[in-house]
Amino acid sequence: MFGWWDICALFWQNFHHTKVLEQYKGGLKLLEGVTSDSLIVGLRRSVKAIEKGEAAKAIVATDIAPGIFDDFTMLCIRNDIPFDTVESKSALGKACRIDVDASVVVVKKQK
Repeated sequence: MFGWWDICALFWQNFHHTKVLEQYKGGLKLLEGVTSDSLIVGLRRSVKAIEKGEAAKAIVATDIAPGIFDDFTMLCIRNDIPFDTVESKSALGKACRIDVDASVVVVKKQK
């Protein structure tokens, strides 16, 4: 169950990241300069990386199922992981330099 502050934090994150979307066209600039070795692509692997404390930031597509989007963004908020949003899974997949769509991507922490 979410508390009042969780809901306020989610609203603020979504409002803030709507402004971020205006700066990046399709999320392609979000991952510039990031090597493929430092990316974790996919919901299941990304959740594990966040729970283990290996994530520096997350990027999530807005065209995924609303329940998955809400749960993943709340996981990021609870673990103090900054996240950005992109408009589509296909744009996120292209930004990751893969041939398929990607709903969620996590950038690993630098060692």
